[in-house]
Amino acid sequence: MLKNRELIACLNGILLPLLFLMPVSGWAEECANSMGCKIPVTFIGTYLESTCEVNIDGRGVESNVTLPTIATANLHRDGDEAGSRLFQIGLRSCPSGKNIKLRFVSAGTGADGSTGNLVNTSGEGMSRGVQVRLRNSGGKQLQIDDNNSFQQYVIPSSGEEVTHYYEASYYAKGTGTTTPGLVNAIAGVELVYN
Repeated sequence: MLKNRELIACLNGILLPLLFLMPVSGWAEECANSMGCKIPVTFIGTYLESTCEVNIDGRGVESNVTLPTIATANLHRDGDEAGSRLFQIGLRSCPSGKNIKLRFVSAGTGADGSTGNLVNTSGEGMSRGVQVRLRNSGGKQLQIDDNNSFQQYVIPSSGEEVTHYYEASYYAKGTGTTTPGLVNAIAGVELVYN
């Protein structure tokens, strides 16, 4: 017959390993169902000695491109474009010998995924059914937020400024849906260094 101390020692020998096993399975369930677990993630990037300065229409990085005033009759059918304006974007003080992709991204007003255009700000006094389409100097549309839609800048080994021209125009989204009013669309410029 086991005495109390021997019985307690015997039970401890059986229960202690079970107590250590129980929390592990409890932690596994908790880890699978919450964000409390830590998973290693590796970040890889490139640190350049310098980045480019963006120069829009010779006025620096913050510039407005003002489209001409047009009549709604010019934007009557879906897909009509009118009122274009050329502008330029120069890159200077870039790392020499680099290829840089410049693409437009939505910033503020957003983009229409079906047309690739910038959408107009909504609200009182703003035109409805009007978007802003961007093209490169060759006439090819530069779709907003599209990684495959960009203008290539080849920076010479001398590192001098490289400039490309672009075109912005009004675009009708929907037939007979455009209304008179203001247009205010905002895009960001993103540079990808290769």
